[in-house]
Amino acid sequence: VDLATYFPEIRQRVAQATCQFSDCLHRQEPGCVVRGEWERYDLYRVLLEEAIARQEVLDRSRDQESGLKVKSRQQGKAEYEPKLELKKYRRQSRRSQHQQLNTLQEEEEAALD
Repeated sequence: VDLATYFPEIRQRVAQATCQFSDCLHRQEPGCVVRGEWERYDLYRVLLEEAIARQEVLDRSRDQESGLKVKSRQQGKAEYEPKLELKKYRRQSRRSQHQQLNTLQEEEEAALD
């Protein structure tokens, strides 16, 4: 939901001029025509921050339930990839097993000397 459409002050300012960025949230972006001193601007910013925080919580819970995680790629493009199983359930790699065996063997040889 575009929160700015619920504020006539914002609609009026956007009708007169456009912001520098097309995805402007009208809070601290450079070249924003809405940002500034108007009566309900503080209320708009509080509501905007609450909406952003709620959306982040929803996104996080959805990602945890879905078994997918979001990865940021070039130019901020988000991609989803499957989450791996927790480490406690994974098998130990052969390389790690081999290293442990070598360590044990070296310790035994050192103890015998």
